[in-house]
Amino acid sequence: MSDPQEQLKKLQVQITQSKRETKQLYFHLDRVLKSCQDSNLTTVYRQQVPNGPPVRFDNFGLYHVLRGHFNKISQIRWGPADSYYLLSSSQDGFMIIWDTLTGYKVKAIPLDVQWVLSCAYSPDGQLLASGGLSNRATIYNFESGTSKAVLKGHTCYISDMGFLGPDKLITASGDMNCILWDVNRAIQVNTYVDHLGDVLSLAVDQKNGRFVSGASDGYAKVWDCRSACPVYQYVVGHNEVTVVEQLTDHLFAAGTDDGTIKLFDMRSDGEINRYNPPFLASTVPPALHQNHQGAADDSSVTSIAFSSSGRLMFATYADKGCVVWDLLANQLLGELSGHSNQVNQVRVNGQGNGVATSSWDSTIKIWGAT
Repeated sequence: MSDPQEQLKKLQVQITQSKRETKQLYFHLDRVLKSCQDSNLTTVYRQQVPNGPPVRFDNFGLYHVLRGHFNKISQIRWGPADSYYLLSSSQDGFMIIWDTLTGYKVKAIPLDVQWVLSCAYSPDGQLLASGGLSNRATIYNFESGTSKAVLKGHTCYISDMGFLGPDKLITASGDMNCILWDVNRAIQVNTYVDHLGDVLSLAVDQKNGRFVSGASDGYAKVWDCRSACPVYQYVVGHNEVTVVEQLTDHLFAAGTDDGTIKLFDMRSDGEINRYNPPFLASTVPPALHQNHQGAADDSSVTSIAFSSSGRLMFATYADKGCVVWDLLANQLLGELSGHSNQVNQVRVNGQGNGVATSSWDSTIKIWGAT
């Protein structure tokens, strides 16, 4: 009789091979769907609004530069929808809550682990969360700044996280899984297993109880938190899906490590637009071709955010900084420049009148209409 461990290894190899074959079938289905697609979002926009007014971006300016971290900032999150508070996590071992109206720190919270990769802010503003290379998520009380719970269950680093409600947290991990947690009881509610690579990004839809996950296997998957299986899944490409971001109940964007951003509509069950910046081509606009000191020489999409109207898309690229797209016209409008190192995050606040960018230069910049 063969060793159970050997049987398990053989079974895992078979599962991996089956998933790869399934992915090839998805690529074939994607090609069939594209052959039936007679238009895209930009084409329809230009047909319906041939002389539409240009989108203004010249009235966008810098409000504050937030200084207080002493190492790379890993992630930023705005507070509740009516709040001007911003949460930042850094590899200096601290999370800081900022008042973006004054530019002052509200609170600095020492972390139990220095190597933090992600953070989250609960919708009621009462809880904060962090996670990283320790494979666990830690929940903090906003008022006291003390640890409330430690969530253990992942077997690899935690790459991203987001609150699904005041007491529910979703975490994504390099162990290829996502986990839904009850933070009050510090227990797992559900585990979502379907990716064949590190899960790198999450986009949480609190209103509908759904989330989108993007992974290094090239898939973006839409999940209902009540089900252990994805309700939609899309092959974004052969490259890693480095970031996903929700626009509406049925629209989300996925960015890859080759610099491409794709917009998906769940109603049509497929891609409706694609955004390839000109600096990926040989002809590079000087204003956009700026390598930041210490940045990797690649054009991976590291973060995506949308304006409250949905017309503007902010995107950060590993060696290009933060650029602004006209989502409908598929045109670059400009960039938010000034950081001295890689810009890794961009976020729009709940009221839609503030944009934050964070960088490996240890600073955060707050932008808005002037």
